[in-house]
Amino acid sequence: MLQLAGELARRAPRRAGGAISEFRRSHAHGRRFLWREVGLEPSRLHYSPSVVAYLRAQAADGRRIILASGSTQEMADAVADYVGVFDGAIGAIPPEHLTGTRKAERLAGAFGAGAFDYAGNSSADLPVWAVSRAGVVCNASRSVLRRACEVTHVVASFDDRRWKGPGLQSLLAVIVRS
Repeated sequence: MLQLAGELARRAPRRAGGAISEFRRSHAHGRRFLWREVGLEPSRLHYSPSVVAYLRAQAADGRRIILASGSTQEMADAVADYVGVFDGAIGAIPPEHLTGTRKAERLAGAFGAGAFDYAGNSSADLPVWAVSRAGVVCNASRSVLRRACEVTHVVASFDDRRWKGPGLQSLLAVIVRS
C-alpha cells in the first residue's frame, strides 16, 4: 500500500488527503481508494517467484488454490485473474478489513477448520494458521516463522526478500487439499 500511496502523492498530491480520510473509515476503504485513484494494474506489482512456483506446483497436484486477501474483493479478483494460478479469490467487503481473526473465521467457515493449508506472511496470519491444517510461511521475519511453527505444522517456508522489488506480493493463499 505504501507503493500506491507514494505514487498517488507524486501524481496528485491534493488527492493524497482523500486516502487518509478513507483509511480512517477502514483499511478496505483506503485500499480501494488508492487502487482506483492510482489505477494500479496487477501486472505492475511484483510477485514472490518462489511462492508463485509453489502455488503452481500445488495446483498441478490437483489442489484448489484460492487467493485470500485483506484487500477488497475487486482487488483480489484482479490479482487472482492476472496471476492465473488461482481458482478464485476471497477479499474484504468494505468496511470489513479481512485480516487476523476475521480472516480465520471466514476461511474456517468456507473450508472447515483444519481442512486447508494457508500461505501467509505476517503476525496477522497467526489466527489463520491456528485453524489451518498446515502453514506455508512467505517472506516473513524469523519471529513470525517461529510463531507460525508454534500454532501450525509449517510445510514450507520461502524468503525472497533479497529479490524483493517494490510492492513484493507474497500472495496469501488457501490451498484446499483434495
